[in-house]
Amino acid sequence: MFSIIIPAYNCEKTLHRTLESVASQTYTDWEAIVVNDGSKDGTLKVAESFSKQDKRIRVIDKKNAGVSSARNVGLASARGEFICFLDADDALPPMALSFFDNQMLEGIDLVIAGYKTLDEKDNVVCDASVEIEKKVNRDEAIKWMYEPILYPYLGYCWGKCFRSDIIKQFSLSFDERIYFNEDRLFVTQYVCCCNSINFISTPLYLYYQNPNSAMSSLSKGFNPKFMTDLDGFIEMKKSISKAGTTKENIVLANKGIASSYWRIQWMMNASSNNTLARFAGLHGKLIRNLPLSVYFKEVLLAFFKNRIDRI
Repeated sequence: MFSIIIPAYNCEKTLHRTLESVASQTYTDWEAIVVNDGSKDGTLKVAESFSKQDKRIRVIDKKNAGVSSARNVGLASARGEFICFLDADDALPPMALSFFDNQMLEGIDLVIAGYKTLDEKDNVVCDASVEIEKKVNRDEAIKWMYEPILYPYLGYCWGKCFRSDIIKQFSLSFDERIYFNEDRLFVTQYVCCCNSINFISTPLYLYYQNPNSAMSSLSKGFNPKFMTDLDGFIEMKKSISKAGTTKENIVLANKGIASSYWRIQWMMNASSNNTLARFAGLHGKLIRNLPLSVYFKEVLLAFFKNRIDRI
């Protein structure tokens, strides 16, 4: 059975589409767990209405604590052998679970599928034109978290199929202290526990662009919570280092930390939010989690180069 975990917050306008896509799956052995994360609109009412029509849809109502908390509540309640995540403003193609089931029956630990990016009028914005299927090991899958293939980003927890026994065996969960990059951290930690991963470019997820999403909010001004993006990259490095991955992946992990710092720094500078306390806090984390040679090259030298280029 598949457990489809759907965190829901103020999504009454899109939740219909999401749940209808689940109910329309050609594969029927599933449960959908809608975790209402303290919504202030009619989200809970919509979810309960669907639940009354289809007993496979369960609703959990909780106080607002963020998407990671909602996903963790869903994981704790899941009864399925396989786990999929679905955001409450997105949808699944009708054959999604059937595709995943065929893959997981072959003993695969994780399936990473393709996805389509759509606007609100269902126009395709992004979709890979090349169809491939590739079985990879843990180290190559870790590399994809930093250097994705075909798609611009493969760190989303959605568009993938996980095994619940692996999640339970290694006590995996979403880090509720991290508000950005928490999904890629979870996927990376899961990959570190895998032996076999299969990538399918076939789009098994429909991602709808949302102007009110957490990532979209960054275009409206600096969000202090984005500073936890750096924490996510630091935790990723800790996990892959503990797993004993390749030197190449450690290099990528260090560059990921440095790149996250520069994104945060640029956002703070652009919005005049670069305080001394924030600056010192960020560099303290860099010094503690990067080799000094990497800190010198990727941070200090880059800083002075940018200064010289402006002269």
